[in-house]
Amino acid sequence: MAALGDALAALLEHDPTHLDDTTLRQAMLALLRHTNQLDAIIAHYISAFDDRRLARADGWPNTKQWLQAYGRLSGPAATSRIRAATTIQLLPTLETAFDAGDVTREHVDRIALTAQEIGDDIIETAEQPLVTIARHHEPEALREICERLIDETIRDQHTPTQHHDRRGLTITQTGTMWKLRGILDTETGALLTTALDAYTQPPPPDDDRTPTQRRHDALADLLNTTLREGRTPLVAGVRPHLTLLMPVRRYTKLHNHDNNPTTPETTADPADAEDGPATLTGYGIIPDTLTTRLSCDANLQHIWQHPNNGLPLHLGRAYRNTPPALRRALATRDPHCRWPGCHTPANWCDSHHLKTWIRDHGNTDIDNLINLCRHHHINVHERGWQLHHHPTNGTITITRPDGTPYDLGPSRPRTGRFPPLMRKPTTNTT
Repeated sequence: MAALGDALAALLEHDPTHLDDTTLRQAMLALLRHTNQLDAIIAHYISAFDDRRLARADGWPNTKQWLQAYGRLSGPAATSRIRAATTIQLLPTLETAFDAGDVTREHVDRIALTAQEIGDDIIETAEQPLVTIARHHEPEALREICERLIDETIRDQHTPTQHHDRRGLTITQTGTMWKLRGILDTETGALLTTALDAYTQPPPPDDDRTPTQRRHDALADLLNTTLREGRTPLVAGVRPHLTLLMPVRRYTKLHNHDNNPTTPETTADPADAEDGPATLTGYGIIPDTLTTRLSCDANLQHIWQHPNNGLPLHLGRAYRNTPPALRRALATRDPHCRWPGCHTPANWCDSHHLKTWIRDHGNTDIDNLINLCRHHHINVHERGWQLHHHPTNGTITITRPDGTPYDLGPSRPRTGRFPPLMRKPTTNTT
């Protein structure tokens, strides 16, 4: 690893702008091939790391979450890395091509996704032609071949179990929109179609929406009705809902409750903490137009925050179990697990008493609570990990069971303030 680091450092010292055209082209091709080889090496190391279950030594339940925390990878990127490691163990010809740098990680991932669709036994029989295509064509061409293979395999598979195992649904945020992709089993597809039909009325003459847009709007009506009428299970003791966090001055301006209203199209200066933009839980900052619509017909709850550190709400020692109102306040400050590097959302977390209720007489209030996912909650209570809370700034640091400091951290509470890079520059005029 030291030699690899030295080689990369030496390459970084070279200025490619001084290379002639032929040398620059050859260097580009060599770097791309070596990048593929490095991805293959990472896949082999991930396999060994996962086989030894080393993620648990660093406080994580699996290799994917370890890669997200230590490698700062997104969830899909970490999954892709693990998928590549698993697939090349199954397909030796693909492994050889990957090790040689002849195929990219995109090629390997496409073949891996196809294996998930059609099964390991079928992908093994198709390995040779797929690798040949991957060696000589871009990933898009391989994708078309893989989709054709999936279609042919599905037509040949008639057992209910095989069809049922293919079910799945993914929801991905793409910019300001969400991308929905899924394969539904027979019953679920029929249920969804029936429900959407009930919310899809015949279009009036002036309705210029496309059929896909009308189905989208029908799905929105279906979800709104389901949440509004309380037909869902409770999550962390609270009925599922959209949470819109907005400073009170922002609310009054958008709804014309002050003498100098701001039109919905304007955007507040994020540097003004009392008049910052609204944020939608699970998404982030949203425009004023959407804020106005969502807050027009909504339940309002006051969350008082300290002017210096933004910490909200005190309920004292009246409750041992965190009541719904305090859970909402806690999710405002801790939108995800407070273990350094963990991004498990608040709805899936436990509220952990920093000072225990029984032994240390800790209060059930916001200053004595943090959100921890179930795995990291168990780490603290049952596996010897130590959690340290800074009483002034609310930061959390971790100590390993052997007493050594944890590599990642500290984690900090969300206070409603924006980091310096998001503040608008100020200028002095004379």
